[in-house]
Amino acid sequence: IAQRGSGSASARLKDREPNVAADVEPVPLTERQQRGDSRGDGINDNPRSADGQLQLLGEAHVSAEAPAAASPLSREPREVSGVKHSARFLIGGAVRAVGAAAAAASSEAWRQRGGHSSRETRAICEAPAGSQAVASIVNRLVELKRELDTGCADPARLRDLVSVLQARSYQLRPHDAMRGMALAMEGAKQLEGRLTEEQRGLDPTAAEMRVATAFRDAAQAMASSLAAWVGLHGNAVLVADMLAAMSATKTGRQDYLDAGLARLLELLCTKPQDFTPAVLARVVGAIGKMQTEGGTDGLILSAGAGKINRRFVVAFKARLFDKLPEFLEDDFGSLHEAFIASFLSEEEILRLLHRAAELEVGLLPCCADHLGVMQRIRDACLVQHPSLIGTLPSFTRSYCERLACTHPVDG
Repeated sequence: IAQRGSGSASARLKDREPNVAADVEPVPLTERQQRGDSRGDGINDNPRSADGQLQLLGEAHVSAEAPAAASPLSREPREVSGVKHSARFLIGGAVRAVGAAAAAASSEAWRQRGGHSSRETRAICEAPAGSQAVASIVNRLVELKRELDTGCADPARLRDLVSVLQARSYQLRPHDAMRGMALAMEGAKQLEGRLTEEQRGLDPTAAEMRVATAFRDAAQAMASSLAAWVGLHGNAVLVADMLAAMSATKTGRQDYLDAGLARLLELLCTKPQDFTPAVLARVVGAIGKMQTEGGTDGLILSAGAGKINRRFVVAFKARLFDKLPEFLEDDFGSLHEAFIASFLSEEEILRLLHRAAELEVGLLPCCADHLGVMQRIRDACLVQHPSLIGTLPSFTRSYCERLACTHPVDG
């Protein structure tokens, strides 16, 4: 009885089973399929094309459906749903193929108008970060310097060079980024100088003005990458160089300044020995210049804005006056009057001027180049503290009077 029951059940299942093989005509195999070649059937060998993508995705769909056919109880609904999914899949693939063709045509039209194709842009942005990439970007800097030295470089050629520098700004080493910032700002000024002020106002879309804008954008990208790296890994010398480069090129922003000062505060606590007189003077000069001349787009910058910055000023001044007896003439030449007048108290200014009087900075022939700096420091301190002269010792007062009476030597 059990055998008859199982046999009848098998017969009923067999009657319900559709004869799929009888309804579908066999497809002849190509020569490549007969050889067992897995690269395709010879219709389209390129897997990146639209046809190749449809073919590969269709094969993946069939392979995903294949294990489900092993169960005889679920064969019919699986095959019916498989036909629906296959149709939906082919329609979606056709839509994607049309979209890819339209995008390719648009990209080709953009490339013919002078822009970079998507493949060229991807090649620029995905350049390998290593010694080869560093050498390549340094060569671009050298080439840009050579083009700017001619004074009459083609704007299109300059645009190509600066576009690569902007795309690879995060691959630049810190000092290469500083060099690139200086070259970019020099290029912007040089191109703007080719047009008169009237021409710049009448035609702001001239080729020179567009390339000058590209130069400034590249300088900003390099300054951003420099601040990100130095703010995390830079030593005291490197942070001082970064602040000096940003002050010279006017590419600084308040967040870049904050990042640099936060890193200096950390180093003042962990490695105070790195803050030599030369480094201290360089930081004073850079901060003072950034506060006076501003940053990018004329932004006003301040080293006293924020709790972290104020903590930096306190720690920095303590180290500055610890090393003040070791200051030499060139160190005084790197100072800036804005920092001294803004952050030093009257007693601290007295100590600074006393050390300068001991060295006679700006009065001796060997340091006559620093006369202008010391005169500006004296004048700024008198504006900030009008009663300063009356509180100076006779030795320091005599030095300040001699500074006021001395005139710079031409040549």
